[in-house]
Amino acid sequence: MYLMIQNPGEAPLEAYTLLGASGSRGNAGVNGQFGTGNKLGITLLLRECYRVRVYCGTDRLVFGTRKAKFEGQDIARVTVSVNGKKATDCGWTLDWGCIDWTETHMGLRELVANALDASIKGRGYEADLMSGDLTVKLVEDKAVKAKTGYTRVFVEADDDVIQYVADLHKRFLHFTDTWLGQKILPKASRSLSGTDRAMVYRMGVYVCEIDSVSTYDYNLGADDVAIDECRNCNEYSVRASIARVLRTATAEELTPILKSIGERRQTMETKLDPDYLLPSWHSPTEKQAAQWQSAWKNSFRDAVMTGTNERDLEYVQRKGFMAQQISSSDWKAVMGRMGIKADSDVLSASEAKGYIPLGADMDHVGAVDRVWRVIIGLDMNQGASQPKVACFRAMDSAAEITYYVEDETIYIREDIADTGGPDFQAVILQGITEHVTEAGSLTTKFQDFITDLAVRLMREFD
Repeated sequence: MYLMIQNPGEAPLEAYTLLGASGSRGNAGVNGQFGTGNKLGITLLLRECYRVRVYCGTDRLVFGTRKAKFEGQDIARVTVSVNGKKATDCGWTLDWGCIDWTETHMGLRELVANALDASIKGRGYEADLMSGDLTVKLVEDKAVKAKTGYTRVFVEADDDVIQYVADLHKRFLHFTDTWLGQKILPKASRSLSGTDRAMVYRMGVYVCEIDSVSTYDYNLGADDVAIDECRNCNEYSVRASIARVLRTATAEELTPILKSIGERRQTMETKLDPDYLLPSWHSPTEKQAAQWQSAWKNSFRDAVMTGTNERDLEYVQRKGFMAQQISSSDWKAVMGRMGIKADSDVLSASEAKGYIPLGADMDHVGAVDRVWRVIIGLDMNQGASQPKVACFRAMDSAAEITYYVEDETIYIREDIADTGGPDFQAVILQGITEHVTEAGSLTTKFQDFITDLAVRLMREFD
């Protein structure tokens, strides 16, 4: 039994014997580009002792090897016999590619990919699989023969080859109902390992399986990710490419991913590098932002996005908003840049720092009035109007804060305000100084005001 790989059109003999010769290079609709794939594929299969026959129309190529010497070592040179003539050297050895080309499926992939390329040329991005012109199937020995107008490759079949044919729909999207131009693919039991790991394709041809459960499989374009000559690609590069694809995904595609992030489920997508999802120098388009915002609404309705800090969650809910915690600070940052409403959008600066605003009683108001009358009497208000006064309760590590100024209001920590002693008076003076100078306590402007105030008060006593 043999595996037959057939495509319409008669390939030139050099397609299998001349290194670097490629009829696909530069064609955006096909995979071939190096001009070595089918040669390396055949060499790999020879190295694993498979019989390989190629028919370019009625011309028959039979590949084999002959023993030779190189620097005192025994080597095997790859040979080809055309139409039964004496075998000639191809110009490479049996060990060519032996370090990287190590699995039977790699050789078979090249031969099938080349047949697909030949069928695709001139037809856009879709191979004509219905007509029977392009065929990948197991045949009996007697079917190993030429067919005018076609290129046929026959590989002796063993269990590995038979399994490869059974998995053909998992290795090539061309043999499924999947639209090849679609980059984000719903899961469809494609995994060769029988898991939910991410299956990644490049222009419909399988390139790798990422060792992580994923929400989707992916079919990257020629410009999305680079491959080396044996179609391997760096996993980090693949993840980066997937992130860039998700950047422009639709709301419907993004919704399951955002839900998994909200549920803290670990998937390949939730662990993507945010620098590729949305680089710091990149501003999302209105369309991109709208899709992400719509996906958020699909996932969490009108909830405000918060981090894992329970205080922020409490504050957001205290203000009457629904809240959705996002444990990944990276994803939270990306979604915030996509215009998804976050805690920082609904909390004031003081609330974000852990301060709970409270009311103030008449004693507090009266204390501020007395200090303010002194400031007015010395003509030191610098055009500022009298500040309001309130109290606040500090949470977490914010307990050392004694006051803050916001919206022309001096907020004094409730325990200090309740004492009514010297500390309270000092805090009022500090708050009024910051209100007037619009400068923090460690600034020269703040210190100069306090000094000037002290000097003027001393003059009043002279």
